[in-house]
Amino acid sequence: MNAVGTEMIEQRRWMVLDAIAMQETRDLGEGMILRGVRAYGMPYGAEEVRNDLILLERAKCVTIDKLPGNGGDVWIAKLTRAGLEVRDCHRTVHGVSSHRPLSL
Repeated sequence: MNAVGTEMIEQRRWMVLDAIAMQETRDLGEGMILRGVRAYGMPYGAEEVRNDLILLERAKCVTIDKLPGNGGDVWIAKLTRAGLEVRDCHRTVHGVSSHRPLSL
């Protein structure tokens, strides 16, 4: 992948953290994350949401609750303290933009 593509993915992951951080409860379902990131004008699909959430969980930025649903599990992501620090650009995580995207 080229540098521009990598930067877009890293910014998208920052946007995931931002979408969750904007919620009073600091948690958000995968469907709302998908809509939120698309609202920023970023192309995004359901598989990418889950892949990003897995990466963010491994980096200890979110925890994921998997709730049973009619068509399979529904993922709810909860922002951790570390995730909030990454979103606020006070902590760096490989694969997540270390700065607020310029378009926001």
